[in-house]
Amino acid sequence: MDKIITISREYGSGGHDIGKRLAAELNIPFYDKEIITLAAKESGVDESDFEQLGEEPSAFQLSLAMLDPNNRNDSLFLMQSRTIRRLADRGPCVIVGRCADYVLRDCDRAVNVFVCSASLKRVRNIKKKGLFASRRGGGDAQEEQLRAVLEMDARRSMYYQHYTGQEWGKASNYHLCIDSSRIGMGACGVIRAYLDTCEGIPAGG
Repeated sequence: MDKIITISREYGSGGHDIGKRLAAELNIPFYDKEIITLAAKESGVDESDFEQLGEEPSAFQLSLAMLDPNNRNDSLFLMQSRTIRRLADRGPCVIVGRCADYVLRDCDRAVNVFVCSASLKRVRNIKKKGLFASRRGGGDAQEEQLRAVLEMDARRSMYYQHYTGQEWGKASNYHLCIDSSRIGMGACGVIRAYLDTCEGIPAGG
């Protein structure tokens, strides 16, 4: 198995956990936030700069930053992309997020997966991991949490579109789309079955 599996995912869909288990089952390296550490080390840029890339600001703040021709995010993205390509050159691995599907668009060994899930199931998943900020003021907690989930999706979509010119989550941009709210970690088996069908297909076939 010489494939590079990239996993794009909706916030709270479990894409990170699916990717991590898949890498363990295939006995290949797994990269998510590890890419930030590697990119920072290779570029000499502070790791905290990469951590905020596309994730921390609100969708509105991110949209303003993207309009600024001098914003630093663009150079950080290029550094991060170089790290992703180097990792792919080393051999099979699983890479979560970071627009890796687009960065490796010319790599015949890349298999691109998108993981989605029902919105309320994602809220429950994130709440279970304790990733929601403590609630302040009145209002319905679940509605606030749902808004937070959709806000993160908006940031990821905007970031992806800015750097790829493509629509985040659009089925035609991926080889395989999976609804984790229906099959959970069974997604690993689906991906492995798909990889098995790819083994006999020549590059570019």
